[in-house]
Amino acid sequence: MAFILYDLETSGLNKRFDQILQFAAVRTDADLNETHRFEAKSRLLPHVIPSPQALLVTGHMLADVNSPSRQSHYSMVCEIAKALASWCPGTFLGYNSIRFDEEFLRQAFYQCLHPIFLTNTNGNARADVLNLMRAATTLHPSVLRAGIEPDGRASHRLGAMAAANGIFSRALHDAAADVDAMLGLCRLVRAGAPDLWSTFLRFSSKAAVVDLVRDEDAFAY
Repeated sequence: MAFILYDLETSGLNKRFDQILQFAAVRTDADLNETHRFEAKSRLLPHVIPSPQALLVTGHMLADVNSPSRQSHYSMVCEIAKALASWCPGTFLGYNSIRFDEEFLRQAFYQCLHPIFLTNTNGNARADVLNLMRAATTLHPSVLRAGIEPDGRASHRLGAMAAANGIFSRALHDAAADVDAMLGLCRLVRAGAPDLWSTFLRFSSKAAVVDLVRDEDAFAY
């Protein structure tokens, strides 16, 4: 099955009132070799007030996000839906995506009248690479090292993880660069800890999780 790794940058953290400003995705084959790439940006919706902190983190300027040269939010979401649907079926992978990116993506699909459960219906599955990183640094520290914050604390932030494991990132908090960094980390785990990679993929399906909970006497979360 193909993998679809994606990332997005937003106008803020409110999943119901902020919006996607940049979206990037890469489709790979089962061996994580890239086969397709997609990226899109949109201008700010007239009713959305961006968070100053979000603009600072992503490096977006107000002039950029309001530029008439950028396509509308609706047009961007239609392109995203078309591109992703053409790549399916696949396993969708993101970084902290279950709690953040996926919620924004579903909200955007809902607002623009597209089917909202694209990532986990019609033969698709989904998994969060952040959880894979936490497991890999704990169970296979010789394969993957945790990142280090400036104050010395261990970190699983994508940028810190990439830096700690020799993965060059063109820019922090750029959707396309973050997808490349995430793909690099996944390749390290797949090559160095194949059993963990297989387990990670196994539980990208809700049916597999239900079977585990039903059939096993005990399990850890």
